[in-house]
Amino acid sequence: MPEDTTFDSTDKGTLRPLAKPLRTKGDTFIPMELPDFGWEINLPDYTSPDDPITLFTMYYTPEIMDIIVEKTNEYTRESPDESHPYARANQWYPTCRGELYIYFAIRIYMTLVILNEISDYWDASLCQIIG
Repeated sequence: MPEDTTFDSTDKGTLRPLAKPLRTKGDTFIPMELPDFGWEINLPDYTSPDDPITLFTMYYTPEIMDIIVEKTNEYTRESPDESHPYARANQWYPTCRGELYIYFAIRIYMTLVILNEISDYWDASLCQIIG
């Protein structure tokens, strides 16, 4: 543990400087000086940092995806509302791991390729632009 630090009382994995908090306000920001530290990214031997699918599946393993699917499918839903027969909630059905992977892929894609409207992602005339 670096000198002049202590563990955060709410999170034992976080270190805080042993300094009293400032009690006054100012008009300039002076960043806290942090000690230099060595960092290194350690990936398993079979993993390439240029392979996004492998990196994604290191965090979202099939077991984790199955937990997300299980918890999603456990979510209690109201019985279908007869007064709104076309509501999307009435069309809900249990999901599966494959659908969840597709959903994450679409969400990631939508953060990388930013279009004006959500409907633009399904516009075939924009396929050449998106590429």
